[in-house]
Amino acid sequence: MIGEFVFTERDSQSPLNSVRAPLHKDSVAVGDYPLDCHAVRNPDSYYPEIPEGGFVFPTVPYQIPYGVMVPKNVDGLLVPVAVSASHVGFSTIRMEPT
Repeated sequence: MIGEFVFTERDSQSPLNSVRAPLHKDSVAVGDYPLDCHAVRNPDSYYPEIPEGGFVFPTVPYQIPYGVMVPKNVDGLLVPVAVSASHVGFSTIRMEPT
């Protein structure tokens, strides 16, 4: 779903020369869970210690804007689970602690 706002990994990271993530005037939640993705394939012989596609990266406390739940061009619908986010951005806001 593409919403009025698309949450990406940049929304969970502090920009250069800042100590906090970007602020959103219409935030509805605060998250603080690492960006993480399970590997899509087992390690191969070239890099036997690294599974392909897997990562874990820390975040700072971040805000989740209301627009991630509002589909573009649809009236009267909120989507609080399948929110508008990139693959990496969704890896942090998908978790129950958030």
